[in-house]
Amino acid sequence: MLFRSWLTAGLTTVVLIFSSVGRSAAATSSLELSTGEPMQATEIDRTPSPFPNTELAAAGISPGIGPVSGSQLYRQRLAALQSGQLYTQLSRDSFQSDWMAASEQPTYEEWKALLAAEAQLVAQTPGNSHLLIVLGDSLSLWMPSAGLPDRQLWLNQGISGDTTGGILDRISAIADTQPDRIYLLAGVNDLKNGVEDREILENYRQILQQLREEHPQTETIVQSILPTRLSTIPNDRIRQLNRQLAAIAKQEGATFLDLSIYLTDARGELHPSLTTDGLHLNDRGYEAWQWVLQQIEAGIAMN
Repeated sequence: MLFRSWLTAGLTTVVLIFSSVGRSAAATSSLELSTGEPMQATEIDRTPSPFPNTELAAAGISPGIGPVSGSQLYRQRLAALQSGQLYTQLSRDSFQSDWMAASEQPTYEEWKALLAAEAQLVAQTPGNSHLLIVLGDSLSLWMPSAGLPDRQLWLNQGISGDTTGGILDRISAIADTQPDRIYLLAGVNDLKNGVEDREILENYRQILQQLREEHPQTETIVQSILPTRLSTIPNDRIRQLNRQLAAIAKQEGATFLDLSIYLTDARGELHPSLTTDGLHLNDRGYEAWQWVLQQIEAGIAMN
């Protein structure tokens, strides 16, 4: 696989510059995805650059701001789908009239149906090469499309609150697609719900086996379960699970990507500057995650 060949070759050290109004912070790291030493994240101060839109400003709507609730995001994606489009290819504030007032929370089954319909749209649309899929829970669901590597089509298959068992039950919805890579991240909701480690690991194994069977030419990338700042979810347990996930990924022909080394503080917890509540990511957190994906995709494109 292209990704594994590129990963084996390794990456050179890169310098990241995160700019903000009035100051910038730089961090130097080596992107060693499989064996690298943990990199201590530095605090990032980044303020999005404004882009004026007088019509939106007059209406009292912040320009470029997209949905902030599950009900709004669902309505936006549904509106895009009904127009024959995939929301990941549109601006964050697209279809505002359809979702601004949305308040009714969609059910899990409604989310499943929506994601399945989006997958079918991609599968039935000619010319959708270089397809990449993000598969998981709310962390994947809220991944901003704008910061993802361009020149690829991204299909988001994340559902808030989903577990490894839920993902296993619904991955057949993407069977007709032909992705180059699938980025999988799940497990934290299992831990919140009291699921035992052995069940989480077995679900992962079955997910990887099914993906390999249905997508034999696809590279599946298992992303590490992210650490948290919650006392109810011990990070020692997460680290142990990740070590076991790395072994399972290798056994099942997938690739393991340790995201945690780019998102943790000196104590091995999710860095406070990257999270909204100790569990979910804020804009800075997604920027750090997306940077890793950008390096992967850029490295593959060079081969």
